[in-house]
Amino acid sequence: MKYKMMIPAIAALLAFATLPAAMRDAPLAEDAYADSALADSTFNTGTLQSRGFGGEVMPGSGVDSEQRSFLKFDVSWLADKTIVSAKFGIYLNAFSNYSDPSLQLSHIGDGWAENTLTWNNSQTLASGATAIGTDEQVDGLRYYEWDVFPTWNYADLTDGFTSYMLTVADESVNNYAYFNSSENAASQPYLHIEYVPEPATLALITLGGLAALRRRR
Repeated sequence: MKYKMMIPAIAALLAFATLPAAMRDAPLAEDAYADSALADSTFNTGTLQSRGFGGEVMPGSGVDSEQRSFLKFDVSWLADKTIVSAKFGIYLNAFSNYSDPSLQLSHIGDGWAENTLTWNNSQTLASGATAIGTDEQVDGLRYYEWDVFPTWNYADLTDGFTSYMLTVADESVNNYAYFNSSENAASQPYLHIEYVPEPATLALITLGGLAALRRRR
């Protein structure tokens, strides 16, 4: 009889294994950028800006400082789910035409807020950043996209947020890239999460199968 009781559990496992993965965009909770020339100022606007500065203003470039963009996503809804994939993307709306704006994405801590972030207080975030990758623009599109799943930090599920810093790869030369922020109505930054149902679902399926077996005995 004990072998018969295992059948519903095995069936539940098989059912779980074949469940289709769901896709959802993590809500963008906060985003802002910081500027080295205005080191105590906060920038929470419709545009996120990342740029490098080589120390000498290039005529007509408008570049006279370094800038870094910061984004925080709400992932609290993933606490009991199994993550299958995660991709971060951001829409390019302007870039320098005199230097290649190669981009660097990094994972950072969540201890910041868009209405108080400055260049000075973001230095701790930058020093603790974990580089994810550069130059991952989607071919033929104005989106840069990174596969962030290989470096996914499950510790983010503890506080319910995950944060990223976007910089130009070489901050020592004059170059820039500007992006739509969450203040824009369209083409906002995104974090696509693919996941399967929470483990609790599997437990309920299994328990339901066992209960049905007992009722039949």
